[in-house]
Amino acid sequence: MAGGRPSARQAPAVASPTTIGLFEADPDIAGFVPEGDQAIAARVRLPLLGLEVGEFDIEQALGSAGAFAALALDGMLQQSMQLGTQLAVRLLGPGEVVMLPNRDFERPGLAMRIRATEPTRLTLLGDEYLRAMDRWPALATDLGARAARRYHSMLAQLLICQLPRVEERLLEMMWLLAETWGRMTSSGTLLPLTLTHSTLGAMVGAARPTVTLALRDLIERGALVHEQDGWLLLEPSKVTAQTIVRPRGEPISDARLVEPSVREG
Repeated sequence: MAGGRPSARQAPAVASPTTIGLFEADPDIAGFVPEGDQAIAARVRLPLLGLEVGEFDIEQALGSAGAFAALALDGMLQQSMQLGTQLAVRLLGPGEVVMLPNRDFERPGLAMRIRATEPTRLTLLGDEYLRAMDRWPALATDLGARAARRYHSMLAQLLICQLPRVEERLLEMMWLLAETWGRMTSSGTLLPLTLTHSTLGAMVGAARPTVTLALRDLIERGALVHEQDGWLLLEPSKVTAQTIVRPRGEPISDARLVEPSVREG
């Protein structure tokens, strides 16, 4: 990894099934396989890796399995990039593809790390998936679509970081996160994530004390309601698509970091 291997304790793999069916990993993948081949494709098994909470070496995790990428099934990954004292953070959720670091992107003093913020399962994409793509080339379209969604999400986060007011950045960032983790309720859109003010600051390019003040302002004006299991988003987004696909009441990943209160401890 750029900047050397992290010194933090690596997240060990947890006990879990060693493989998972191609369609079990993501039922939408079935749409990329001809109907007549569905039964054959359903028998394809992919390696499965379970992670406990903690930092892990993506190169080691993928390289030891001969994989070129991994598909997140559940949980949450926090991807961070640090240059000196400046830190940027992005959250990766179910359905996102995690790739090996690009060596062409390495820069002196630039450190990139990934950690699981809760127990997370990854489907490893290696020889088994390559053989499946060779038989059903449309599977490559699925990977390309996932990469495109990730690219547009990163562009949205970049745009959000350039908004002039921190309050705007925080509200728009929560809407962006809601596209992955949010769900509709009768009161508004619930985002069941509890993030530290430091993490939110790293996501929107603001200092922790500024984030604390901005959250207080958003709550006072009624844009957000802080709840025990996250945030209720009430003020509409001006940037993100706001496409929350989960119907009201559908179970979602109870992904949490820390800091349930607006006050930073």
